[in-house]
Amino acid sequence: MHAERTAGIGAKAAARAWGHRRVTVNCVAVPATLLAPQGEDGDTPLDRPGQPAPALEPPDLRGVVAPVVQTLLSPSWRSVTGATIGVDGGVLMAP
Repeated sequence: MHAERTAGIGAKAAARAWGHRRVTVNCVAVPATLLAPQGEDGDTPLDRPGQPAPALEPPDLRGVVAPVVQTLLSPSWRSVTGATIGVDGGVLMAP
């Protein structure tokens, strides 16, 4: 969760710094396990026992992240900047 918060702060700071140049900056936060290699048993070195259960069944996010990024890059989203979009299937539901 710390990484998501840090990335979000970075996106906000960059959005403020570059907004006057009409540059939009957003962050797409994905679970670290999506980026880690899986072992033969399906576990990743980043699995953390004892964490709360996901809100939804763990989805296969590999085909979901690219369309979210593509949407954020579309002209209709030019007014969105400094946002952190969590693409985690409800794994991390921060208040």
